[in-house]
Amino acid sequence: MNLKGPSAFAFSRDTLSFTSNSQTQAVGSFGYDSFGNRYRYVKAGALALVPGTVVAAPAANTGHLNLAFSATPAVGAQSVTITPDGSANIAAQAYQGGKLLVSNGASAGYSFGIASQSLGNSTTNVVIVLDSSEALVVAGNSVSRCDLFLNPFNGVVINSHVGAAQPVGVAICAIPAGQYGYVVDDGLVPCLCDGSIGIQAGISPSDLVDGAVMAFDSANTDVSIGVSAQAGVDTKYKMCKVRF
Repeated sequence: MNLKGPSAFAFSRDTLSFTSNSQTQAVGSFGYDSFGNRYRYVKAGALALVPGTVVAAPAANTGHLNLAFSATPAVGAQSVTITPDGSANIAAQAYQGGKLLVSNGASAGYSFGIASQSLGNSTTNVVIVLDSSEALVVAGNSVSRCDLFLNPFNGVVINSHVGAAQPVGVAICAIPAGQYGYVVDDGLVPCLCDGSIGIQAGISPSDLVDGAVMAFDSANTDVSIGVSAQAGVDTKYKMCKVRF
């Protein structure tokens, strides 16, 4: 098994159904089995995950977007302070492992990994410490605005048929709410089918059934997540090759 990068992990196949209340590695870490399938280490959100269903990142909090720097950061800064929207509190470490995106003004277009983040509310600014390997390359200014982007693997949910958030994988076992486990984000995996799907047909998240896949239809601006490896049968689980 060849693994690349500091976020990769190794495991045997008999550990894939393991779930835990305790975090054992970085959320979003990945690794491969002997068949070449890639797995992501995730934390389930408020509801349990169901095997064979597409799962998605937690929905963004619109009150955590377009935030101003409390103090203008200089080039080389490895921490920044931002002013929260008074109506949208920010829990401590909610964005740990996520991204700070500068969406407007000086430094716009850059994003930085978040190593840690303090709580914030209408009277308390948020201090964000960037990943140790990152620092601002362009100084911010008074019109700079920031978005806080969640780690897409922290708090995953069964994908909504209305497309509320980014799909990130397919559950391979039941993961209780708030617990940690693995999902497939690249490889062969059984998927719940919505409607008939031809073999080797493109698939996308269903727009009618939460967590299911359906035949890809480019006319409906569907998002492609792979192909069917078996002919899909409505309400049944069939093997699909997915890639998120």
